[in-house]
Amino acid sequence: MYDLMFKDGLLKGKRILITGGGTGLGEVMTEAYAQLGAEVYICGRRAGVVEETAKRITDATGSKVTGIGCDIRVSEAVDEMIARIWEEGALTGLVNNAAGNFISRTKDLSPKASTRFPTSSSAAHFTRRWPAESAGSLRNKRRA
Repeated sequence: MYDLMFKDGLLKGKRILITGGGTGLGEVMTEAYAQLGAEVYICGRRAGVVEETAKRITDATGSKVTGIGCDIRVSEAVDEMIARIWEEGALTGLVNNAAGNFISRTKDLSPKASTRFPTSSSAAHFTRRWPAESAGSLRNKRRA
């Protein structure tokens, strides 16, 4: 897939969740992590897209990639997804890449609008669901 500067197998034994992993930067990160040997879970609002991406990357890399339909703006959906993933074992990493956008004209937004919805730049939505026994790490990808 890619000519990476990292040693093959560097992420073998790691279990990583990438939100928004079905397209764009999340997809490319999934490809690289899987190429380096990680088991990767990807989620996105469009289940068909993340499932198709997961299958393509699994076939290309031989690493296990699982696609899960999940809208990160819905706390219950996140809880269900994390519970499903943890049934197979603890995560060791999270890339909080998905955008939890909402549609509104800028002039209609209140000054508090950015604090009322979970977004990709806030891991708080996930950290309260991040079991202490994971001993993993969280990564937020900031959007410009």
